[in-house]
Amino acid sequence: MESKIPSGEELEKQGYPDLTGRVKREGDSGFSSTYGGHADVFIGHMSKNESTSIKVAIKVLRTLIEDPESIKKTRTYLVREAIVWHKLKHKNVLPFLGLASDLGRVGNCPALISPYCNLGTISMYVKTHRPGPEVRVHLIMGVASGLEYLHKQGIIHGDLKPNNILISDDGQPLLCDFGRSKILCLHGFTTKPAGSVRYQAPEFFESEGTDMRMDVCAYGLTSFEILAGVRPYNHIEHENILMRAIILRSLQPIIPEPVPPKTDALWPILESCWNLTPEARPDIQEVVQQIAMCEKNMVSPGTILTHPSA
Repeated sequence: MESKIPSGEELEKQGYPDLTGRVKREGDSGFSSTYGGHADVFIGHMSKNESTSIKVAIKVLRTLIEDPESIKKTRTYLVREAIVWHKLKHKNVLPFLGLASDLGRVGNCPALISPYCNLGTISMYVKTHRPGPEVRVHLIMGVASGLEYLHKQGIIHGDLKPNNILISDDGQPLLCDFGRSKILCLHGFTTKPAGSVRYQAPEFFESEGTDMRMDVCAYGLTSFEILAGVRPYNHIEHENILMRAIILRSLQPIIPEPVPPKTDALWPILESCWNLTPEARPDIQEVVQQIAMCEKNMVSPGTILTHPSA
Protein backbone atom coordinates (compact mmCIF):
# COMPACT_ATOMS: atom_id res chain seq x y z
CA MET A 1 0.00 0.00 0.00
CA GLU A 2 2.74 2.49 0.87
CA SER A 3 4.25 2.11 -2.62
CA LYS A 4 1.33 4.20 -3.87
CA ILE A 5 2.54 7.16 -1.82
CA PRO A 6 5.35 9.21 -3.43
CA SER A 7 8.64 9.73 -1.62
CA GLY A 8 9.90 13.09 -0.38
CA GLU A 9 12.10 13.43 -3.48
CA GLU A 10 9.12 12.68 -5.73
CA LEU A 11 7.11 15.35 -3.93
CA GLU A 12 9.64 17.99 -4.93
CA LYS A 13 9.57 16.75 -8.55
CA GLN A 14 5.78 17.12 -8.49
CA GLY A 15 6.09 20.84 -7.79
CA TYR A 16 5.89 21.06 -4.02
CA PRO A 17 7.50 24.37 -3.02
CA ASP A 18 11.12 23.82 -1.98
CA LEU A 19 12.02 26.34 0.72
CA THR A 20 15.42 24.86 1.53
CA GLY A 21 17.84 27.66 2.40
CA ARG A 22 15.08 30.26 2.76
CA VAL A 23 13.89 29.43 6.29
CA LYS A 24 15.85 30.05 9.49
CA ARG A 25 14.88 28.93 12.98
CA GLU A 26 14.47 31.55 15.68
CA GLY A 27 16.68 30.27 18.49
CA ASP A 28 15.74 26.89 19.97
CA SER A 29 12.17 27.69 20.96
CA GLY A 30 9.58 24.99 20.34
CA PHE A 31 5.98 24.34 21.31
CA SER A 32 5.24 20.84 20.16
CA SER A 33 2.17 20.53 22.39
CA THR A 34 0.40 23.03 20.16
CA TYR A 35 0.50 20.62 17.25
CA GLY A 36 0.42 17.28 18.99
CA GLY A 37 2.81 14.63 20.15
CA HIS A 38 4.19 13.50 16.77
CA ALA A 39 6.06 16.73 15.92
CA ASP A 40 8.00 19.68 17.25
CA VAL A 41 7.06 23.12 15.96
CA PHE A 42 9.54 25.96 16.00
CA ILE A 43 9.24 29.65 15.20
CA GLY A 44 11.23 30.81 12.19
CA HIS A 45 11.50 33.37 9.43
CA MET A 46 11.20 32.79 5.70
CA SER A 47 12.81 35.22 3.30
CA LYS A 48 10.50 36.58 0.62
CA ASN A 49 13.26 38.61 -1.00
CA GLU A 50 16.56 40.17 0.02
CA SER A 51 14.95 42.75 2.31
CA THR A 52 11.76 41.17 3.69
CA SER A 53 10.81 38.01 5.53
CA ILE A 54 7.71 36.57 7.18
CA LYS A 55 7.28 34.74 10.46
CA VAL A 56 6.62 31.04 9.95
CA ALA A 57 6.02 27.83 11.86
CA ILE A 58 8.49 25.01 11.20
CA LYS A 59 6.99 21.59 11.79
CA VAL A 60 9.58 18.86 12.29
CA LEU A 61 8.26 15.33 12.67
CA ARG A 62 9.72 13.57 15.67
CA THR A 63 11.71 10.34 15.34
CA LEU A 64 12.59 8.85 18.71
CA ILE A 65 14.93 6.16 17.42
CA GLU A 66 17.36 6.87 14.60
CA ASP A 67 17.00 3.56 12.81
CA PRO A 68 16.05 3.07 9.14
CA GLU A 69 12.56 1.71 9.87
CA SER A 70 11.70 4.58 12.22
CA ILE A 71 12.98 7.13 9.73
CA LYS A 72 10.98 5.46 6.95
CA LYS A 73 7.77 5.68 8.99
CA THR A 74 8.46 9.32 9.80
CA ARG A 75 9.01 10.19 6.14
CA THR A 76 5.82 8.34 5.18
CA TYR A 77 3.88 10.31 7.80
CA LEU A 78 5.32 13.57 6.48
CA VAL A 79 4.52 12.67 2.89
CA ARG A 80 0.93 11.89 3.88
CA GLU A 81 0.53 15.32 5.41
CA ALA A 82 2.23 17.12 2.52
CA ILE A 83 0.02 15.37 -0.05
CA VAL A 84 -3.15 16.39 1.76
CA TRP A 85 -2.09 19.86 2.79
CA HIS A 86 -0.51 21.00 -0.49
CA LYS A 87 -3.80 20.81 -2.39
CA LEU A 88 -5.92 22.70 0.13
CA LYS A 89 -6.81 26.33 -0.59
CA HIS A 90 -9.51 27.75 1.69
CA LYS A 91 -9.82 30.70 4.05
CA ASN A 92 -10.39 28.32 6.97
CA VAL A 93 -7.45 26.01 6.26
CA LEU A 94 -3.92 26.86 7.38
CA PRO A 95 -1.88 27.61 4.22
CA PHE A 96 0.96 25.27 3.28
CA LEU A 97 4.04 27.22 2.22
CA GLY A 98 6.36 24.35 1.35
CA LEU A 99 9.08 21.94 2.45
CA ALA A 100 12.59 22.66 3.73
CA SER A 101 15.07 19.79 3.75
CA ASP A 102 17.74 21.54 5.85
CA LEU A 103 15.72 21.83 9.07
CA GLY A 104 14.80 18.23 9.87
CA ARG A 105 16.54 16.22 12.54
CA VAL A 106 17.27 12.81 11.05
CA GLY A 107 17.25 11.02 7.74
CA ASN A 108 17.05 14.25 5.72
CA CYS A 109 13.36 14.33 6.58
CA PRO A 110 12.01 17.70 5.36
CA ALA A 111 10.21 20.15 7.62
CA LEU A 112 6.73 21.46 6.80
CA ILE A 113 6.49 25.26 6.64
CA SER A 114 3.34 27.29 7.29
CA PRO A 115 2.50 30.85 8.40
CA TYR A 116 2.99 31.48 12.11
CA CYS A 117 -0.26 32.31 13.93
CA ASN A 118 0.39 34.77 16.77
CA LEU A 119 -3.01 34.16 18.37
CA GLY A 120 -2.32 30.44 18.84
CA THR A 121 -4.94 27.71 18.92
CA ILE A 122 -8.65 28.35 19.11
CA SER A 123 -8.77 27.11 22.71
CA MET A 124 -5.95 29.48 23.69
CA TYR A 125 -7.74 32.33 21.93
CA VAL A 126 -11.04 31.70 23.70
CA LYS A 127 -9.38 31.39 27.12
CA THR A 128 -7.18 34.45 26.69
CA HIS A 129 -9.55 36.88 24.99
CA ARG A 130 -12.93 35.64 26.23
CA PRO A 131 -14.78 36.71 23.07
CA GLY A 132 -18.51 37.40 23.10
CA PRO A 133 -21.13 35.02 21.67
CA GLU A 134 -21.12 36.61 18.21
CA VAL A 135 -17.41 35.98 17.81
CA ARG A 136 -17.69 32.42 19.14
CA VAL A 137 -20.44 31.65 16.63
CA HIS A 138 -18.28 33.19 13.91
CA LEU A 139 -15.50 30.81 14.96
CA ILE A 140 -17.59 27.63 14.89
CA MET A 141 -19.02 28.75 11.55
CA GLY A 142 -15.49 29.06 10.18
CA VAL A 143 -14.53 25.62 11.48
CA ALA A 144 -17.64 24.14 9.85
CA SER A 145 -16.82 25.87 6.56
CA GLY A 146 -13.28 24.50 6.63
CA LEU A 147 -14.51 20.98 7.35
CA GLU A 148 -17.14 21.25 4.62
CA TYR A 149 -14.36 22.16 2.19
CA LEU A 150 -12.29 19.13 3.24
CA HIS A 151 -15.23 16.77 2.80
CA LYS A 152 -15.97 18.20 -0.65
CA GLN A 153 -12.36 17.38 -1.55
CA GLY A 154 -12.89 13.80 -0.39
CA ILE A 155 -10.71 14.29 2.70
CA ILE A 156 -11.53 13.13 6.22
CA HIS A 157 -9.60 15.14 8.81
CA GLY A 158 -9.56 12.33 11.37
CA ASP A 159 -8.31 14.36 14.33
CA LEU A 160 -10.40 17.51 14.55
CA LYS A 161 -10.04 19.17 17.96
CA PRO A 162 -9.36 22.66 19.37
CA ASN A 163 -5.57 22.17 19.37
CA ASN A 164 -5.71 21.48 15.62
CA ILE A 165 -7.40 24.80 14.87
CA LEU A 166 -5.30 27.96 14.80
CA ILE A 167 -6.46 31.58 14.71
CA SER A 168 -5.15 33.88 11.99
CA ASP A 169 -4.18 37.46 12.72
CA ASP A 170 -7.53 38.63 11.31
CA GLY A 171 -9.52 36.27 13.55
CA GLN A 172 -10.25 33.41 11.15
CA PRO A 173 -10.13 29.82 12.43
CA LEU A 174 -7.70 27.70 10.41
CA LEU A 175 -7.84 23.91 10.35
CA CYS A 176 -4.41 22.31 10.53
CA ASP A 177 -2.52 19.08 11.21
CA PHE A 178 -3.41 16.79 8.32
CA GLY A 179 -0.98 14.01 9.22
CA ARG A 180 -3.85 11.77 10.33
CA SER A 181 -6.18 12.68 7.49
CA LYS A 182 -7.58 10.15 5.05
CA ILE A 183 -7.96 10.70 1.31
CA LEU A 184 -10.87 8.60 0.16
CA CYS A 185 -9.62 8.08 -3.41
CA LEU A 186 -5.92 7.39 -2.71
CA HIS A 187 -4.35 4.07 -1.75
CA GLY A 188 -2.01 4.19 1.21
CA PHE A 189 -4.22 6.41 3.33
CA THR A 190 -6.16 3.64 5.04
CA THR A 191 -4.22 3.52 8.30
CA LYS A 192 -6.48 4.41 11.19
CA PRO A 193 -5.37 7.61 12.94
CA ALA A 194 -4.70 7.68 16.67
CA GLY A 195 -7.03 10.59 17.30
CA SER A 196 -7.91 12.23 20.62
CA VAL A 197 -10.31 10.48 22.98
CA ARG A 198 -12.25 13.54 24.17
CA TYR A 199 -13.32 14.62 20.70
CA GLN A 200 -13.95 11.24 19.07
CA ALA A 201 -17.19 9.47 18.21
CA PRO A 202 -17.98 6.20 20.06
CA GLU A 203 -17.69 4.10 16.90
CA PHE A 204 -14.16 5.40 16.33
CA PHE A 205 -12.88 2.96 18.95
CA GLU A 206 -14.72 0.02 17.38
CA SER A 207 -14.03 0.44 13.66
CA GLU A 208 -11.06 -0.10 11.40
CA GLY A 209 -11.13 3.35 9.84
CA THR A 210 -12.64 6.80 9.93
CA ASP A 211 -15.47 8.43 8.04
CA MET A 212 -17.13 11.81 7.63
CA ARG A 213 -19.71 11.12 10.35
CA MET A 214 -16.87 10.83 12.87
CA ASP A 215 -15.56 14.21 11.70
CA VAL A 216 -19.03 15.69 12.26
CA CYS A 217 -19.10 14.30 15.79
CA ALA A 218 -15.64 15.76 16.47
CA TYR A 219 -16.87 19.07 15.08
CA GLY A 220 -19.82 19.11 17.49
CA LEU A 221 -17.60 18.36 20.49
CA THR A 222 -15.03 20.95 19.41
CA SER A 223 -17.76 23.55 18.99
CA PHE A 224 -19.05 22.67 22.46
CA GLU A 225 -15.70 23.78 23.87
CA ILE A 226 -15.62 26.97 21.80
CA LEU A 227 -19.11 28.02 22.88
CA ALA A 228 -19.04 26.85 26.50
CA GLY A 229 -15.41 27.68 27.25
CA VAL A 230 -14.81 24.27 28.86
CA ARG A 231 -13.90 20.88 27.41
CA PRO A 232 -16.61 18.31 26.74
CA TYR A 233 -16.77 15.79 29.60
CA ASN A 234 -14.71 18.25 31.65
CA HIS A 235 -15.57 16.39 34.87
CA ILE A 236 -13.56 13.36 33.71
CA GLU A 237 -9.80 13.78 33.56
CA HIS A 238 -8.56 10.20 33.12
CA GLU A 239 -8.49 9.27 29.43
CA ASN A 240 -9.03 5.53 29.99
CA ILE A 241 -12.14 6.12 32.11
CA LEU A 242 -13.42 8.60 29.55
CA MET A 243 -12.82 6.25 26.63
CA ARG A 244 -14.65 3.39 28.35
CA ALA A 245 -17.67 5.61 29.05
CA ILE A 246 -17.73 6.83 25.45
CA ILE A 247 -17.51 3.28 24.07
CA LEU A 248 -20.35 2.13 26.35
CA ARG A 249 -22.48 5.08 25.15
CA SER A 250 -23.05 5.96 28.82
CA LEU A 251 -21.82 9.52 28.47
CA GLN A 252 -23.03 12.61 26.65
CA PRO A 253 -21.70 16.17 26.87
CA ILE A 254 -23.50 18.18 29.54
CA ILE A 255 -24.84 21.36 27.99
CA PRO A 256 -24.23 24.28 30.37
CA GLU A 257 -27.20 25.83 32.14
CA PRO A 258 -27.94 28.52 31.50
CA VAL A 259 -26.45 28.34 28.03
CA PRO A 260 -24.18 31.23 27.02
CA PRO A 261 -26.17 34.28 25.87
CA LYS A 262 -27.61 34.21 22.35
CA THR A 263 -26.58 30.59 21.72
CA ASP A 264 -29.89 28.81 22.44
CA ALA A 265 -30.54 27.89 18.81
CA LEU A 266 -27.07 26.39 18.35
CA TRP A 267 -27.16 23.63 20.95
CA PRO A 268 -29.74 21.41 19.18
CA ILE A 269 -27.51 21.57 16.07
CA LEU A 270 -24.45 20.51 18.04
CA GLU A 271 -26.40 17.78 19.85
CA SER A 272 -27.32 16.30 16.48
CA CYS A 273 -23.61 16.27 15.56
CA TRP A 274 -22.64 14.08 18.52
CA ASN A 275 -25.70 11.81 18.25
CA LEU A 276 -24.76 8.30 19.38
CA THR A 277 -26.23 6.89 16.15
CA PRO A 278 -23.87 7.86 13.31
CA GLU A 279 -26.60 7.68 10.66
CA ALA A 280 -28.64 10.24 12.61
CA ARG A 281 -25.91 12.88 12.41
CA PRO A 282 -26.28 15.59 9.77
CA ASP A 283 -23.65 15.98 7.08
CA ILE A 284 -21.41 19.00 7.43
CA GLN A 285 -23.13 20.85 4.58
CA GLU A 286 -26.38 20.81 6.54
CA VAL A 287 -24.55 21.98 9.67
CA VAL A 288 -23.04 24.91 7.76
CA GLN A 289 -26.47 25.98 6.52
CA GLN A 290 -28.02 25.82 9.99
CA ILE A 291 -25.20 27.68 11.74
CA ALA A 292 -25.11 30.31 9.00
CA MET A 293 -28.77 31.00 9.70
CA CYS A 294 -28.11 31.28 13.44
CA GLU A 295 -25.19 33.63 12.82
CA LYS A 296 -27.29 35.78 10.53
CA ASN A 297 -30.02 36.07 13.16
CA MET A 298 -27.50 37.00 15.86
CA VAL A 299 -25.79 39.80 13.98
CA SER A 300 -27.98 42.72 13.06
CA PRO A 301 -27.30 44.81 9.91
CA GLY A 302 -24.33 47.09 10.43
CA THR A 303 -22.83 45.07 13.27
CA ILE A 304 -19.11 44.41 12.84
CA LEU A 305 -17.55 41.40 14.50
CA THR A 306 -14.40 42.45 16.29
CA HIS A 307 -11.53 40.25 17.38
CA PRO A 308 -9.27 41.30 20.24
CA SER A 309 -5.69 41.88 19.16
CA ALA A 310 -2.92 39.72 20.51
